[in-house]
Amino acid sequence: MKKIITLLLITATIFSCKTEKVTEIIVIGNLHKPAPNYNPEILFNILEKVKPDFILHEIDSSFFTPDFKFNKPYNENEGMASKMYIEKYPETHLRPYEFEGRNQYRIDKGMRPTDRLTLKLLDS
Repeated sequence: MKKIITLLLITATIFSCKTEKVTEIIVIGNLHKPAPNYNPEILFNILEKVKPDFILHEIDSSFFTPDFKFNKPYNENEGMASKMYIEKYPETHLRPYEFEGRNQYRIDKGMRPTDRLTLKLLDS
């Protein structure tokens, strides 16, 4: 009887471990501005293949309303693709992934003039 109870407990433990959900984090590198070979539609298609539950944007939270919608036009690839995806899959959550006031912090510390410097160097 003791062996049967032990076997049942072991079996229950094994089956309970197999039902746990696995969290997967996928990071998509992105070119912010549309280009001939990379645009919001291409990024939207990538999102459709990944089927995210959450989309995190590396963007200052000041770009969002309290209910996490963009509060102004966000005409970069990730903003346009996310908007298209959220419209098609409204159960998906959109959130900022950045510290509060990032853009102002960068301006105050003199870091903002370096924006787009990498692309300028590549083009030169």
